[in-house]
Amino acid sequence: MREVSWLNGLVLESVGDPEDHGQWLFRFERDHVLNLECPWRLTDRGAIVLGRCDHRQQFGLPKPVDAVSDLLHLLKGRLVERTLVSEHGDLRLEFDGGMRLETFTESGGYESWTLRTADGAPIVARGSDGVLE
Repeated sequence: MREVSWLNGLVLESVGDPEDHGQWLFRFERDHVLNLECPWRLTDRGAIVLGRCDHRQQFGLPKPVDAVSDLLHLLKGRLVERTLVSEHGDLRLEFDGGMRLETFTESGGYESWTLRTADGAPIVARGSDGVLE
């Protein structure tokens, strides 16, 4: 994986519910928006804490998992320390405290994720092309 600086030093401010937007929207400081259309997971010291498919699942719990609230609880206010991207466009955000948001590019044709910054063109990840900046 190669390190990039797109989100380094920024703090997550909000997460949009995929039921409202059809995608997972992670809003960071300075109008940076990460739009995930691929599988993702949140890990802590190697253990999977939460994944895309967990949202709205009950798993025998008293109420269904609310991944939006859980993500905000676990990540809000945490600083992105490293941003890494693989040759296939998999993205890994390493937050202070050891949490990681990891994506998996599952298609050669569809966009896996896009990152829009306040001052630049979108950065797009697609399996067949890797990352297009």
